[in-house]
Amino acid sequence: MKPIVEIICVTYGHGFKLKCFIDSIRCQTSQNWALHIIHDGPEGFDELKADLTNNGYLDRENIALSATDKRYNDYGHSSRRFGLQNRISDAKYITITNGDNYYVPVWVRQLESAPEDSDFIFWDCVHNHDNNVNFDRRGGYALLDAKLINRGIDIGCAAIRSDIAVKTGFPFKHFAGDWFYFRDCLSECNSKKVFKNQRILLVHN
Repeated sequence: MKPIVEIICVTYGHGFKLKCFIDSIRCQTSQNWALHIIHDGPEGFDELKADLTNNGYLDRENIALSATDKRYNDYGHSSRRFGLQNRISDAKYITITNGDNYYVPVWVRQLESAPEDSDFIFWDCVHNHDNNVNFDRRGGYALLDAKLINRGIDIGCAAIRSDIAVKTGFPFKHFAGDWFYFRDCLSECNSKKVFKNQRILLVHN
């Protein structure tokens, strides 16, 4: 079955948090997904692969683990570009995220229930940073009411039609690259096919 979403997860040194992230995907109420975990560089990759393999985190055909050719240390952007260039599925959508994020168990189900012809689907999250523009802070975390503006949305808060995501690529090196990726994807989308799911579907750490 063609999965609804391919998740490109970039990681470096996330350790326990990465395992929690993988569990959040494995525990989805729909298994209609593919997951590609990309480590930033070969240093530490063999140890990570052995740990995840020995503890059963890579025991499904729809989970792959790769590494970039060197350590880029550029906010994960080169790893994201690698994932877009090295697809592991023909999923309808692509979501790019980080290895310390967690998705609620019904996230994939919510993607399945989105309007069928959507180009760009996005959603709210709770977030532990306070430099975004749409925060309602309550204690250590805050609600990010996702908006399609710079500093208004997190990289893990969108699923973009795969052909659009791949065409856009991820050429950016600077901190705000996440937004510029979304901006360029949106320029390829039909504005009538941009859909916001009014739910909190992601915990960003």
